[in-house]
Amino acid sequence: MENEFDIFIYVVPLIGMAGYFGSQYVFKNLLNTIKSSDDLGIKLGKYRTASLIKFAILEAPAILALIAFYMTKNALYFVISVCLILYLFIQRPTVQRMKNDLPLNLEEIKQFDTLKT
Repeated sequence: MENEFDIFIYVVPLIGMAGYFGSQYVFKNLLNTIKSSDDLGIKLGKYRTASLIKFAILEAPAILALIAFYMTKNALYFVISVCLILYLFIQRPTVQRMKNDLPLNLEEIKQFDTLKT
């Protein structure tokens, strides 16, 4: 029965790495489509879309790793899943992260600063 799931030992780490690097690549490419001349609402909408896509790309390998762990009881898959979920948590959007990632002008930065209070 153990040999039946040996393919996971290759698939889960590869898909985990692909999810990690792919999420960064797609997110950066989607952020590059945001123009500094766009309205703040449009910028935030595109940022939300880019973030959701990044989260989905990270979530899929984490779920696959949990399924592989459930089927094989191999702790490596659980560790991979936990690492991806922790990374997903660290990537949550914050005001500071949005200010760093988005091409904002001074007026828009001031609008963000009023959100902190």
